[in-house]
Amino acid sequence: MKDNPKIFIGYSDVSSILLAIYQMTGVTTFYGPALVASFGEFEPYNEMTFKYFTDIFMENPNLPYEFEKPYFWTEDNIDWEKQKKSENKTENKWVTCNKGVAKGRLIIGNLNTIASIWGRVYMPKIEKGDILFIEDTQKTAAMLERLFSFLNVNQVFEKIGGLILGKHENFNDQGTLKHPYQILEEVLGEYNFPFLAEVDCCHTHPMFTMPIGATIELNASKQTITLLSSKAKIS
Repeated sequence: MKDNPKIFIGYSDVSSILLAIYQMTGVTTFYGPALVASFGEFEPYNEMTFKYFTDIFMENPNLPYEFEKPYFWTEDNIDWEKQKKSENKTENKWVTCNKGVAKGRLIIGNLNTIASIWGRVYMPKIEKGDILFIEDTQKTAAMLERLFSFLNVNQVFEKIGGLILGKHENFNDQGTLKHPYQILEEVLGEYNFPFLAEVDCCHTHPMFTMPIGATIELNASKQTITLLSSKAKIS
């Protein structure tokens, strides 16, 4: 893979493979859409996701490249065999949990999957100043709190320079009336890094394509994420 690099892209469980390839070879991998689950959606979600994909792979965007927030999104689940129309639209809003600007290496993946390879040679070590992007799907409030606490006890939040939380598909708040980012803030306690939540590189549609190990700027105050360098950095 190192001698003959290819494009590796996907999301969710594939996080373990993407992070392992990046860590063991230094090859840039990409957290982004899957062929059927993403591009198989009806318009306009397939077109929007494909635009983000082509921006990174085919248009050779001039850097810096700012990820354009979609105007709307969906988390609807429709049986593939019965799906005859596009899923419903929800007005898109990102949430600034803590203002500020940070520049650093992007480590992104599905949190539940990251936990499964944590501490092994295949998981990149979180370094001082990294920007961590985590997301998950179909979890309960209790399970999500446990996963956030896993990062906390491993001192991840003491090292990172910025935090991004993706939208959570079909979250079960178990009657708490809390959003995932509110549960995460409870786990964090006091913190001083920029934190932006409800961002669109996750199990919902549409979805960004984001290079693992690249350098990005997170401006939580202005709610922008900008790709500064697409070349992966290995610590």
